[in-house]
Amino acid sequence: MLVGGDDGIVSSFDMHTHELIDIWNIGSRITCVACLSLDEGGFVVAAGTGDGRVWIRQDWEEFIPRQHECGNREILDVKFSKDG
Repeated sequence: MLVGGDDGIVSSFDMHTHELIDIWNIGSRITCVACLSLDEGGFVVAAGTGDGRVWIRQDWEEFIPRQHECGNREILDVKFSKDG
């Protein structure tokens, strides 16, 4: 399970043990989070922020997440499309 909040941190928890797996400090208020499981294994996480950015990170191993500027308005929702 992924959780993001006003503190700018995305936290990942194990649903069975309730243990914290990892955290990702974005540094801006998080307004939405989405996750996509990849067929070949792994996952992609997208987080929208209150200052108009979308951050994308593949697995927790990606050291430099991709950032996309989307204006200066709050991002209210992020979604993935399986068909591209």
